[in-house]
Amino acid sequence: MIKNIPFKNLISNQRPFFLYDEKKLISNIAHVRKVMKNMLNIDVSLAFSLKTQPNYKIIQTINQHNVSLDVSSLNELNYALALGFDPERIFVGGVGVTESAIALSLETNVGGLHLNSIDGFECAFRIKKKVTSNTSLSVRFHPNYLKGTKLGETKEALLARFARSKILDGLHVYVGRESFEQNTVQQLFSDIEEMVAENLFSDSWTLYFGPGLPDLDQSKLEIFKINHRIKDIKIEVGRSIASSCGCYGAPILSVKNFSAEKKTVIIDGGLQHFGSPWVNLRHGPIQMNAVFCNAKGKQKKVSNASAAIYGSLCLWHDCLHPNFSVPEDIQRGDWILVPHMGAYGLTAGVPLFIGETLPLEFYYDGKRYIDVTHHNFGTI
Repeated sequence: MIKNIPFKNLISNQRPFFLYDEKKLISNIAHVRKVMKNMLNIDVSLAFSLKTQPNYKIIQTINQHNVSLDVSSLNELNYALALGFDPERIFVGGVGVTESAIALSLETNVGGLHLNSIDGFECAFRIKKKVTSNTSLSVRFHPNYLKGTKLGETKEALLARFARSKILDGLHVYVGRESFEQNTVQQLFSDIEEMVAENLFSDSWTLYFGPGLPDLDQSKLEIFKINHRIKDIKIEVGRSIASSCGCYGAPILSVKNFSAEKKTVIIDGGLQHFGSPWVNLRHGPIQMNAVFCNAKGKQKKVSNASAAIYGSLCLWHDCLHPNFSVPEDIQRGDWILVPHMGAYGLTAGVPLFIGETLPLEFYYDGKRYIDVTHHNFGTI
């Protein structure tokens, strides 16, 4: 994708940009479906995590290709409904799900509610008794052998509370990229089948499985097969559908030579444009084979020269990449174009990640409280 981009047209506005490729996005959807079907040996349905890339054109495209949506907040739920998503293909879950989000989910009959705590489940169960809703209720399962920080109930806690009650409609399990390997996933499915034997679930139940697949174009993911007897599995694909469908371009503001070994390149952008840096937490910095060009759009050859890439804040936490290959003659006015920037772009960056409710701002002038919230500036 990145090799065929018309640089001259895109850089003419002299502003950083994201570019998303619909053809690549559609190809990724088909690829992930194939990967998961081969691994689990059944047809699976996919649910895309809205927080990883809420750009409306991408969401509309995945809707057209029968991919469901996983949302994490009241704002994200309202956004998905406004975009015309069928509520039955919307699944709501996450630690940011408030009682208002639970109530709207049940009122609109979304496909499922994934509760990250017993408190959340009890809230949903209480509201569901008062409204007519077909929304399934599931709780998060967190095996002790999975390393992670996301909240969830262990097998022992779920068995103690729900064994033989059959009031759960599903189980919500997130593995994550750091733990996604054959032995771990196989053990996970074995544990779930033991829980099924305890009559933990209703007769028609679903496993909502988040494997935490990485960018499939970049990773050397071993596609293994899992033995299991589970009939209905919905896959939350996270970033894997969108990761390689886009790229990011930004002009270079300055090049500094603090040492003979490495340059420091500062771009007109930075972490304020992203939901995550250009670094893989497990494997460290990724060499993403960026393309460089001059101010007229002519490509420049990448050399053995190494540079740390910083955003315009120029502080340590705005380091996008500590060791990037750049042209020897890189200079102010050149451009950098980085692939695999389809997920966690501008619309998923701070403070829009998981669509949190933004705070109000008030000013007290001694007589009254004045609403000075940012979204009111245009009306002042």
